Amino acid sequence: MKQAFYSRNFPICLALAAAMITLCSSAYAEQSALRVPLTPTEAHDLGLDPGHDGALFRVLQLPSTPTPNLGTPQNYSISAREQRGASSEVFLQDTADGRWCEAGSGNAFADITLNLPSASVVSAMRIWGFDQSASNDLTTSLIERCTPNNQSGSVITSVIAQLSSSANAGNFFEAMTIASNNTIDNDACSYTLRTRYSTPGETNFCAGNTLRLQKIRLVYSPP
Repeated sequence: MKQAFYSRNFPICLALAAAMITLCSSAYAEQSALRVPLTPTEAHDLGLDPGHDGALFRVLQLPSTPTPNLGTPQNYSISAREQRGASSEVFLQDTADGRWCEAGSGNAFADITLNLPSASVVSAMRIWGFDQSASNDLTTSLIERCTPNNQSGSVITSVIAQLSSSANAGNFFEAMTIASNNTIDNDACSYTLRTRYSTPGETNFCAGNTLRLQKIRLVYSPP
């Protein structure tokens, strides 16, 4: 009886599997078309390594296309105190005026792991901080790392958005709109906010307490 059931339904299973592969391939092709490869310099400046982070891309901020059936936009606020160093060589400190990275650190990056609702769409990023360095800027990037959901494959890393304290003095606020081609996929991807506490090329990896991150806020629409 079982054998008859499997024999009768095996072609249907194959058809469904083929349809799912086609659907995933189409979605991947559409997603890939919205990305451009990072240059080696851009990757280095973000602390990304193809050997660890796979293929590296930046998401194009094209005009947004309205996404139907989305809920009212929500704020997702994150304290800088949630940061953890990208390696054991990053030494982070807190003050009442934000989180900063000690000048003696051997790595410039600190990360926050995000937990946004699946199928939500991110539409904006905002950062608050403090910049009193004449030669260094603080940069925060929203980074997505994905692997194929139901098959083997390599990591694909994409920089979705990036904000910097450039041209600011003292307390600052920066914001940007994010194109609507960024739907959260927690089944296949993880999302990180990475902050660099220096300008690439500076002698010290971190600028000390002259650069401080206070808060990050994402705006997203739930499914």
